[in-house]
Amino acid sequence: MKLASRKAAGLVGIVSGVMLLLTGCGTSGAQTTPLAATTTKAPVAVAPAPAATTTKPAATKGTVVNVTETEFAIALSQATFKPGAYTFVVKDDGAVSHNLNIKGPGIAGTATSTIKAGGSESITVTLAAGSYELWCSIGSHKASGMDKTITVA
Repeated sequence: MKLASRKAAGLVGIVSGVMLLLTGCGTSGAQTTPLAATTTKAPVAVAPAPAATTTKPAATKGTVVNVTETEFAIALSQATFKPGAYTFVVKDDGAVSHNLNIKGPGIAGTATSTIKAGGSESITVTLAAGSYELWCSIGSHKASGMDKTITVA
């Protein structure tokens, strides 16, 4: 019988210790309040999340060229280019994210950020006479057909 009493006393001690931990008993001697009483709050209204687009207003300069990107093509609103300033307004009409990179005479490392499906972004560059490559650098998009060369003359 003594063994059963010791087991019961040990179990009571363990349960008491767990209860003290759960009620937040500390060494400061401060009285604690049950957790439920401190976490009750009035409902807060939550505004709807903004649309998942990457639209950045363009500081348009020079000629505006609308660029449409889809899986896996780049379409431009014009085919001929003369030297000067251009703002490329890039719209992702595809189902996945894209970007637009431009490289050519005097331009290296110019690109939009990643544009989510349905989003748009603009970049402004000054094109000199020569050939320029426009491509999407995400994954294998360039190899899949998102690569275009324009000639400025």
